[in-house]
Amino acid sequence: SSGIKRRVRETSYRVEDLDAAREAISANVHKFHERKGALRNSRLEAFQGDHVKGRLDCGTMLNWDKPHCEVFRKFLVIPQVIPVVNELCGKGYRLDHLPLTILNY
Repeated sequence: SSGIKRRVRETSYRVEDLDAAREAISANVHKFHERKGALRNSRLEAFQGDHVKGRLDCGTMLNWDKPHCEVFRKFLVIPQVIPVVNELCGKGYRLDHLPLTILNY
């Protein structure tokens, strides 16, 4: 709906949070796993990388040492996002698995 789109556009991340996320990923890039072949999970050319390396993913960023985990925990509870997720999923939604950070070079 247009209401959801409007609220998503209004959601803004602070530059400091994005910088913290980049720094956290750089500090923990050794924890990422390369996914090749069918595990690349993309049929769209724009998301397939260089066709040499697979995509890199990591599902442990919520458990990284502080301060690196904190920015990802914060992303889960951004006040402007919660009403959008409530509208899409209904109140009482939950994560069915840990979120992933995906790197695609």
